Amino acid sequence: MKRKSLAWTLSVLCAFAIGAACNPARAEQFPNKPIRLMVGASPGGSTDITARLVGQQMSKILGQPIVIENKAGASGTISVATTSRSPADGYTLVWAGNSALTMAPVLYRNPGYDIRQMEPIGTATQSFFILFVTPHLKVNSFKEFVDYARLNPDRLNYASNGVNGSMHLIAERLQAAAGFRATHVPYKGGNEPAQALVSGQVQFMLDPPAPQKLGMTQSGQLKALAVSSPTRMKDLPNVPTFAELGYRNLTSETFFGLLAPPSTPEAVITILSTALRRSLADAGLRDELSRTGNDAVASTPAEFKRKLALETEQIKQLADRLNLKPE
Repeated sequence: MKRKSLAWTLSVLCAFAIGAACNPARAEQFPNKPIRLMVGASPGGSTDITARLVGQQMSKILGQPIVIENKAGASGTISVATTSRSPADGYTLVWAGNSALTMAPVLYRNPGYDIRQMEPIGTATQSFFILFVTPHLKVNSFKEFVDYARLNPDRLNYASNGVNGSMHLIAERLQAAAGFRATHVPYKGGNEPAQALVSGQVQFMLDPPAPQKLGMTQSGQLKALAVSSPTRMKDLPNVPTFAELGYRNLTSETFFGLLAPPSTPEAVITILSTALRRSLADAGLRDELSRTGNDAVASTPAEFKRKLALETEQIKQLADRLNLKPE
């Protein structure tokens, strides 16, 4: 009897050992080397800054460096596509927002990935849009801006972080709501749109807050005429919301979160998601994010997945209403 029991025990242990060998996530402690975080924006912009802040806090919890790799362009889709083709081991992640996660799947013929197959880790930040105009444009209120735009059709250019991205889409919504047309000038992201606005190459843009842009507003290099948040922003207390101005349908957010390649083991996703939520609960990080114009907003992988599905459906309806075609 003892021999049979011993044989059974050994067989179970062997089976476990074989299974562990076939599953690296279970065979070794994750993470045991640096993690690469893809960011679909140029260094120095709001997207890059917030990714670095969150990455630094997560690295303290995980005990491994999180190394930022900037892959700007195409509204963040290049970074997501690169991540989607990476090994499903948790060592390559992507920091991505609305543009790449819910808009590109609808408005790009081939974004280079199927967002439904990516593994959500969790949301991280949320912010809202500010309508910035160049000081070269002699308007000082939202009403003056709209009046000028209506009287000068097609004479205004506006900047965005890429075709069919979040900045592009909110600008199209503004034009449809206010009844004017302007020419779209897409950039790779980072500080390029703001620099084009300061120089007068473009006349307006809708962009989330960032320290540089808020500083430019305070120094007079940019003008802020309206915000898309439900209430006024604490850094711009004199700037009205779109809702106050009679454009409730322009109340709109932009969010960012972390995702992993398709088929990343659930155990790895759990470790990363736990580290992300613990990071976002840190008071110091929340304060730093607030100074960049972002709120820390944590979620579980399941909640993030539902959010992506819901917003993608909303984008489909919006694209139909605005007659936006896939690029």
